Amino acid sequence: MLMTISKIKKRDGRIVDFEPEKITNAIFKAAQAVGGKDRTIAEKLSKQVVELLEKQLKPGDIPTVEQVQDLVEKVLVENGHYKTAKAYILYRQKRAEARRIKAMLGVEDELKLPTNALLILAARYLRKDVNGKIIESTGQMFRRVAKAIAEVERMYGKDEEYIKSLEEEFYRMMTNLEFLPNSPTLMNAGVPDGLNLSACFVIPVEDSIESIFDALKVMAIVQKSGGGCVDGRAKLVFENDGEFHVLSMSRFYEKNRHKEFYDGEFNRHGIDVRDKRIFVFSFDPKTKELARGKVQFIWKYVLSNGEEKHEIKTNKGTKI
Repeated sequence: MLMTISKIKKRDGRIVDFEPEKITNAIFKAAQAVGGKDRTIAEKLSKQVVELLEKQLKPGDIPTVEQVQDLVEKVLVENGHYKTAKAYILYRQKRAEARRIKAMLGVEDELKLPTNALLILAARYLRKDVNGKIIESTGQMFRRVAKAIAEVERMYGKDEEYIKSLEEEFYRMMTNLEFLPNSPTLMNAGVPDGLNLSACFVIPVEDSIESIFDALKVMAIVQKSGGGCVDGRAKLVFENDGEFHVLSMSRFYEKNRHKEFYDGEFNRHGIDVRDKRIFVFSFDPKTKELARGKVQFIWKYVLSNGEEKHEIKTNKGTKI
């Protein structure tokens, strides 16, 4: 007499309900990877796997995940679904590698994220204790962020039901990888020390020792929580007959407005200064260092509120 399977043993030793639908899903996913479209075939193959498993087990036995997966491979091959079998085997290998890395990193990953994602999360985003040990899983990280973001709505009079539904929607979008917030949000949302969730800050720096060190202090605080800083009023170093002068972008532009031309493609005005010796210090993406770049163009954009913004393009391709 064949036994009816009701439980299965997970790799971590937990005993959970046996769900044949998961076998069907796994087979169909492997089939889709090689162009398969007929789910009914996966359902028939899944039924064969369960029947074989029932024949192998003795009364009282609880099958393991590995047993089920081995039988899936066997059934796929015996039924001539070689491409699907290969896709399924490769998937098992990837999951085995991911489990090895998770064990090495000490990461609990109930979401089954890719290996590279786990490495990045472990290094930068998952919360750690004072000894550097990871203390939250991938799902807990997304839950922490979703809860913190949704909780803001309480300040605007939203009730508990609305806040909870918003939390669930945020959580669903993130765990399905439909949307991910910026790094400071993933790192800082829901943590007790109240670090910021913004990524970019504009820090004005004037040409004085007081302003420079005030800016350094603010930048250190911002960067402590994963934010980045740019100078709100970048200065140009202008060389004329061997003498150097420092001017703001906006002031230099106004002094040379008579040379302005219109760029219709990007709806902006600009000044061509390739014939002048004007320099800025900016981050060079090629060398990864701060380098002096010769300014080629200064562009002016007029925003919808009438405010003007300026942009510099250097000979190194960098923009400020």
